[in-house]
Amino acid sequence: AMAGAGAAAALVLAIGARRGFQPVTMVIAGMLVGLTASAVAGAVTLAQGQYLLSLVIWNGGSLVQQDWSGVAALAGVLALGGLAAAVLARPLRLLSLGAEGAQGLGLNVAAMRLAAVAVAVVLAAAVSAELGLIGFVGLAAPALARSLGVRTIPGLLAWSPVLGALILSICDGLVLALAGLGAEMFPTGALTGLVGGPLLIWLLPRLRGTSPPGAESGDRPAPRLARPGPLLAAMA
Repeated sequence: AMAGAGAAAALVLAIGARRGFQPVTMVIAGMLVGLTASAVAGAVTLAQGQYLLSLVIWNGGSLVQQDWSGVAALAGVLALGGLAAAVLARPLRLLSLGAEGAQGLGLNVAAMRLAAVAVAVVLAAAVSAELGLIGFVGLAAPALARSLGVRTIPGLLAWSPVLGALILSICDGLVLALAGLGAEMFPTGALTGLVGGPLLIWLLPRLRGTSPPGAESGDRPAPRLARPGPLLAAMA
């Protein structure tokens, strides 16, 4: 899980670096890498028929556990991630001024970005390995926190996990309610997109601009190759 998450994050960062880590580019790159990884996971699922049901449940993101071992493991990861986030809060506040402003104040921007991404990758990989794929919670929770008036980096780091847990708990409650009505148990992760997606769409127009100053400077025309012929031939 850690190797796959690290490879995916490295690919997204490599794509984003070519355009100065412009926020829209990073989001689109993440979506495309996610779609590619999903296609690979789908192929593996179809190739391993004996594990089909388990892999389908894993892809849906199930909160059903056999014992407390998963909770204990994730609690340890969350504790370490919380400590790391607390240490990164002040440098991230400097980074919110923009890359040039943060560098002027003596911050190593590249190292800080890698550290923040590393924390996020470890947390995401640990949750995915234990529970499966649960999407939209990590996007909807910070957006909801901002819409409720949280503006500081420490505030976002503190309230986003709480609101994310609340969203996930609501989705799980809906799943249990549906199971009680129709005796069908759906993976909770399959419902987070139905709840978190519309919530995110509703929140985004209500959020004020949150991109760091100078973040749009990477939004420039894509570099053109002097000799595109060989690349076009290889792609064909």
